[in-house]
Amino acid sequence: MVTSRRYAACPHLAGSEEDLRTAKHFFNHLQHELSIQKSAEYPIYSAGSVASRNATLSIANLTEPTAWIDVYYPVLNTPLDRSLAILRDDGTVVWNAKLEEAGDELDGDAYNHAESVGAWHGLSCDGEAEGRLIYANYGRKRDYDELVQKGQVLRHN
Repeated sequence: MVTSRRYAACPHLAGSEEDLRTAKHFFNHLQHELSIQKSAEYPIYSAGSVASRNATLSIANLTEPTAWIDVYYPVLNTPLDRSLAILRDDGTVVWNAKLEEAGDELDGDAYNHAESVGAWHGLSCDGEAEGRLIYANYGRKRDYDELVQKGQVLRHN
């Protein structure tokens, strides 16, 4: 529970310093919980390297627990700009979404880090999406089926 809480308590965007800090914390946790002998330096290997491969292939022959950190190089685009708005037919803005998490003061971690990582789809391309606004209740399959039945949306396979 403590490790899960610590992992979720602060932002750790893939490839960031916070991400490495989180990996080191989890490594320390494994050392403690599995009685892994501590070393002066963290065993950090580039994913796919000879060292990483040897560590992975040696697992079947181990007589005691071990752990290491593999470093990956994620392709993670981050937005220069993002927005979500509802427009009138004439293009004037009716509503602008606040694209940040609303932090709950009762959850100190979420509240303190609410604006640390903005909202975006990490694998999307640049551009604009437009469409008409449709209320889909909870967005369940049956809600969309009802919209199709009413002729408000077309079914796509």
